[in-house]
Amino acid sequence: MPIDDFLKELNLLDERTVKIRRDAGSSFVTVQVGQQRYDGVIPRLPFPLTNPDFVIFSRFSSGEWTDVAMIKDMRKLDQESFSALKGLVDELYFIPTITEVLDLSTTGDEFVWDVMTDKGRRKFSTRGRRSIMNYNDRLILIDVDTNVYTIDLKKLTDKRSRSFIQRFL
Repeated sequence: MPIDDFLKELNLLDERTVKIRRDAGSSFVTVQVGQQRYDGVIPRLPFPLTNPDFVIFSRFSSGEWTDVAMIKDMRKLDQESFSALKGLVDELYFIPTITEVLDLSTTGDEFVWDVMTDKGRRKFSTRGRRSIMNYNDRLILIDVDTNVYTIDLKKLTDKRSRSFIQRFL
C-alpha cells in the first residue's frame, strides 16, 4: 500500500481544525472537523509515556473497537478543546509525576516509596530494580499493583530526593 493511502486510512486530523467537546458525565468526547462529526468516541493514548500528546479516537461498535481519527499533538488544539481532552485523558490515564521523595526504604526485594506527586501524597511498593526503568531524563516506576509513576530527573531538584534515588538505584 502506498504511504499516501496508508496515511488517508489513518485519518490524521489537523489539530487547528478540530473541535472537541466532552460528553457530559461520560468518558466519551465528540470530535468535530468541519462538517464531519464523530460522536461517542474515546481518546486512547498508544504511547502514554513516550508520546503522551498523540491521541487516537476510537469507537466501540459491533463488539469491537474501531479507530476513527487521530491527532499527533493535542497541545496544538484550541484551548477549550485541549482542556476538555486533557481533563478526560488525565482521568483515564492516571500517571502521577513524583515531585519529591519523602522516604525510600527496602524490605527484601521491594522498595517502599513515600512520595509527593502532582496528584498528592502516595505510598507504594515496587519490586526491586526491575520495576524501575530509565527513559531519557525520566524514571518510570511500576508498583506492585501495576500503577505507573514517573520522575522527571531534570525537575527533581531537592537534594534529599536525589539522595534517596542515588542511594537505592
